[in-house]
Amino acid sequence: MEITESIDKLAAGMALFRQQLKQPELDAKNPFFKNDYLTLKGVEAAIDPALKDTGLSYIQLVYTVEGNSAVKTMVMHSSGQRIVTDPLILRPTKNDPQGQGSAITYAKRYQLMALFGVVGDKDDDGNAASRPQQRYNKQRQQAPQQQRQSNPLQAEYRRLMMELINRLNGDSRRAEELVKGTLGEGEHSGQEYVNAIKALLESGANND
Repeated sequence: MEITESIDKLAAGMALFRQQLKQPELDAKNPFFKNDYLTLKGVEAAIDPALKDTGLSYIQLVYTVEGNSAVKTMVMHSSGQRIVTDPLILRPTKNDPQGQGSAITYAKRYQLMALFGVVGDKDDDGNAASRPQQRYNKQRQQAPQQQRQSNPLQAEYRRLMMELINRLNGDSRRAEELVKGTLGEGEHSGQEYVNAIKALLESGANND
């Protein structure tokens, strides 16, 4: 991360921004994970009005690193002080324009939420991280046996997801974030979810 030698004016602007920020309503639903989240449009709509009179602005830079799209976000103050993030690099399972575009949107959204403190998903008080196996086992038990047998793709998804969660020391929220980051925003098929998890497992995904 790049930070100017002094950020006192930027920090004062950020303090005012935080006073003016109104946390937005989640404006989209992930049909596969069945959870609500905030789109990039929703994040920007929450940030932009709260920048008034703060002297703050931001830009997001998109470029390529080893064939993969990368995003940097720069938060600037009118004094010239600034903070620039390290690049966030995502490797979509489908390396086509649509896949790259979804990955770029995902990276922009998460960097803005982190820098400006915008809440983009529901807080479960750590339940997803502390009880991942119970959660997925419960889902499995609730599914009718006939449905599990007639839907091998869903069964493969559950098996691979549990393997990824175990690889991440039981952190199911981190697993979901990695899968969503690999896929990018938008609707995806069950096979695309399975392929994304396989790609993460083959790449040696861990919790570092």
